[in-house]
Formats: sequence, C-alpha cells, structure tokens
Amino acid sequence: MFVRTNSGLSNRALFTGASYTLYVEGGGGIPGAGSSDVVFWGDLIRTLRNDLKVTVIAFGGKPELETMAEKVRSGAVTNTLVALDSDFDEFLGDRIDHYCILYTYGYSWENDAFCPTLFDECLRRILKAEGALPEVVSLARNRLFDILQDLLPWINADFWLRSMNSSLFPKARPGRFLGNGTVTAEVVVYNKEIWKVCRASLKSVTPAQRRPKPELWIVSGGCFLHGHLYQHLFKSTVVYALKLLEKKVQVSDDLIEHLSVAAFCRWVGTGEDHRSEHYRRMFAKIPA
Repeated sequence: MFVRTNSGLSNRALFTGASYTLYVEGGGGIPGAGSSDVVFWGDLIRTLRNDLKVTVIAFGGKPELETMAEKVRSGAVTNTLVALDSDFDEFLGDRIDHYCILYTYGYSWENDAFCPTLFDECLRRILKAEGALPEVVSLARNRLFDILQDLLPWINADFWLRSMNSSLFPKARPGRFLGNGTVTAEVVVYNKEIWKVCRASLKSVTPAQRRPKPELWIVSGGCFLHGHLYQHLFKSTVVYALKLLEKKVQVSDDLIEHLSVAAFCRWVGTGEDHRSEHYRRMFAKIPA
C-alpha cells in the first residue's frame, strides 16, 4: 500500500509513529520479511541514534533500494532512510550522496561486522570465556589476515569484472572458493575453482562491455572481499581456531552473525578505527 506512491512512502513513518522508515536489502520481495540487514542496521540505529524511532523494513535487492535512494535525494520522498552496501560504488562513480542515504564502510555489512578486530571477541563469546585467549589462537587469526592478502588479486579481478557489468565472487556459493581442510581444519583457498569462475565471467563479457584493467589497485581485502565470501571466511577461521583449541562446538551462520553484530555494535560507539568513525559521523548527520 505505502510503496505505490511517493506520498505513501513519505507518510509510512508517520503511520507507524516513527521518525523515519529505514529501507534495507533483503526480504525477497515479501512484505514484512526479515533479513540479516534488518538486524545489522536496526541494531546500529539503536546504538548510535537512540533518540530516533525508526521502522526498519527489508525492501528487496540493491536496484530497488537505489531507485528509492534517488527519490530521497531528489526530495520526492521524505521521512525515509535508505541503507546500501558500498560494493565498489565509490570507485565506479555510482555512489548516491545524501544525509539520509547510509552506506556500509566496507563492501557490505558483513565486512564491517566480521572485521578481524573483533575476531577474538567473537571467539570468547562462543567459548564463554573472558580475558586473553590461548596463544595458539594467533595461528587462526594470522591465517585470516594471510588469506585476505592472498585473495587481493581475485578481489581486483572482481572489481575489474564489475566495471564491465559482470562479477566473480557472486557467481557461485562461497564454499566453492574456500573452506576448512579435512584433517587440521586450516582454512584453504581453492584458487583453481576461483580461476574457473573468473575465466567464465571474462568470456561472458561482450566486446562492447570490454574495459581495460582499472589503474586503481585495491589493497584492503578485509574491506572489499565480497560480503558472503567474507562471512564464510570468518566462520571457517573460527572453526579452525576451535580445532586448534580442541573444542567441539557447533558453529552455525546464525550464531556467528548474532555474536559478530552484537560485538560490532558494542565497539562502534567508542572505537577509534576508521570503520567506527564512519558510522558515527554518518548517523550524526541524520536530522532529529
């Protein structure tokens, strides 16, 4: 009912007694459906702007949200916030700038919530432990950093493909690209599989879409690895750490997500890193 007209979109917040309606990705086009994005952005709003009453609604994929964002930027729709994954938008000139349009710091919310800074905190919550973790955990932590570094050429290949309206990592499930070894559970990258998908994606690019390789070289794997693959890498690293600790704990995607988002929201209010400052600065611009 509300999404049929611009006035309906603008009045939706008033109808629900909120200051704003915040539209996020997910939901599969089903009204009222939940999504991980609803959890992430909802928790952030409550953490950084608890003076605002905001209704968070999943609104489909990024194209639908970008259409909504353009309406917000033009002033056709008011009382509305739109939250978008950054992807490679800033590099490709696709970013939509407005104080009511919110972007993740990294490629997606997964890159922010599962940042390496919070790896130990997430592991402590799983183990229900306090204080410093055993030194052996550093092997898993260092493996996470090493893999992010090793994946940089593929991340840049993904960036190049995006500039030609194609992609690399979204083409297949994350488990095809990396996983845990069968004996030690050490995280392993399946480079041959990545190359197969990359080659197929390059072949699908038409001559008219072909572009030279970008002069820009992305140097932060943690910020720009595709979000779903990053979450899979983070979970696989947790599994490796638990194996090193000889702890038999079942780790689900939902558990990792819940613990990581909660840890990130505790961190973002006072963290001195660029990621935390990005969110504090962005949320502070939203008018009361």
